[in-house]
Amino acid sequence: EGSESYLEVTYQFPALPADIKKISKVEVNGILPPELGQQAIVSTTGLTVGSEYDIKKLAWEDANGKELEAGELFQENQTYTIIIDLAAKDGYQFEESANMYGKVNHKPAESLTPLHDNKSNHLSYTFPKLGNLTPPTDFLDVKTSDWVYPNVQSDFLDVKASNWFYPNVQYVVSRGIMNGIGNNMFDPNGKMTRAMIVTMVYRIDGAPSVSGSQDFKDNIEGQWFTDAVRWTYQKELAADFLG
Repeated sequence: EGSESYLEVTYQFPALPADIKKISKVEVNGILPPELGQQAIVSTTGLTVGSEYDIKKLAWEDANGKELEAGELFQENQTYTIIIDLAAKDGYQFEESANMYGKVNHKPAESLTPLHDNKSNHLSYTFPKLGNLTPPTDFLDVKTSDWVYPNVQSDFLDVKASNWFYPNVQYVVSRGIMNGIGNNMFDPNGKMTRAMIVTMVYRIDGAPSVSGSQDFKDNIEGQWFTDAVRWTYQKELAADFLG
């Protein structure tokens, strides 16, 4: 009888992947807003991001989707969008776009698009349209010598970047002319009282100190509008309600 022979074959399966952690929120802060006549800066220096991902690419685009070249200047009456590509670090991947939430400079990003098996993510944010006037350099107590917008948190839940009034809200809040109503709300469709209007005028003038007892009879001490109402009365900028 012939002897039986055996062939032993072994196969080593690839190691099972470690648990992949999902990234559902991304945030990139510290991007300098476009300024009229300044160069489009795409450096990552000074930017802060989450620990689970890195910045892969930064680019500026105009309203037509054209990417700005290095050294190109921001032009008047133009709108610019910052494009940010992120790469997930080892052991991480991005959630699907429907489950993603992103911010740029503490404000909601306009688009979030996972790419390449959710290992990369593309997000963008459009800054307010540039004007054609030279901004003042001595506006209230938030002035800056080179006109960099103050880092004021004004991420209101009821004010979106797509709203026509968005840049105006950012303007008055960053300069201390107006505040929110609480609970991270601005109430853009709310009604204004006479106290609100005179307080805005008072703050635009720099919120000067007020002395003297001349005042409206119904002004209330210790309120947010007290000095503004008294100042308005003394400056004869508002008349008595009853005439």
